[in-house]
Amino acid sequence: MRFTWMGFLLAPLIGPALIGAAMAIAGGREHPLDDVLVVMALGAFASYLTTSVILLPALLVLSRRGTLTWIWICALGAACGCVWFLPVAWDQWMTGGLMAAPASLSLSQLMSGWITDPMTALFPLAGMLSAWVYGALGSRPAAA
Repeated sequence: MRFTWMGFLLAPLIGPALIGAAMAIAGGREHPLDDVLVVMALGAFASYLTTSVILLPALLVLSRRGTLTWIWICALGAACGCVWFLPVAWDQWMTGGLMAAPASLSLSQLMSGWITDPMTALFPLAGMLSAWVYGALGSRPAAA
């Protein structure tokens, strides 16, 4: 697998697009496209940061140690998705989320309640899909 700018530019957009679409479908609001665009704008920043700071250096280290397989690439992407979820959970806990006051639960209690939430599963899934797309674009033969 090799580094490609197309992979770097396109792959991190998969996660925010997936989460934004799920929120728009589940939200039932009058203008769901606004929700998708807001989540895409905020999520793209976090996704590009995670890709450039965690995913690409980790792929480089893993490729130096041995052969990169699709299982390792997808597992690393899922781990990046989990890492991406932690600041979101911490922010929701500190600000109280959709409530006006900070939460009365501890962070571990709040996160244990979120384990059963289907939206939580989108973070590792989005990271895994982003890594898969990056790997697929990086493993294509170079154009002559």
